[in-house]
Amino acid sequence: MTSSRRTSGLLSIMALLAVMGCEEDFGSPCDIPAPLQATCSTSSSDESEGGSGLEVESRSSCAIDNYAGCATGVCLQYRDSSAYCSQSCRSDGDCPGSAACRPIIGGGDVCPEAPFDEAGFPNKCYCVRKGDLNN
Repeated sequence: MTSSRRTSGLLSIMALLAVMGCEEDFGSPCDIPAPLQATCSTSSSDESEGGSGLEVESRSSCAIDNYAGCATGVCLQYRDSSAYCSQSCRSDGDCPGSAACRPIIGGGDVCPEAPFDEAGFPNKCYCVRKGDLNN
């Protein structure tokens, strides 16, 4: 075998291992730092000033990019799920297995095509485990 074939084969194996490592890491538990925990948890509030008893519940999602504890680089807590290693995406096809690509902000089920919203904030989407989609 020539040197270039060996190098090409080695690079192919390394690329395959890198992809496999990310998929194996997807869904692994990770920790949201304590200062962010309150932001990532469900909250309820009374919507009226008179205390009518009408309560609104909001389920927050948090994502930490460049998270050192995940080979995928993202620690995600999606709508009260336990925190797990996820990855950025633009469509369902970018996600491993039966995971789906969902926006971190807003209630939509489809990642916006535009990279930024009207206010200039990034439209960030992450792979969400199938079991967390109905939260």
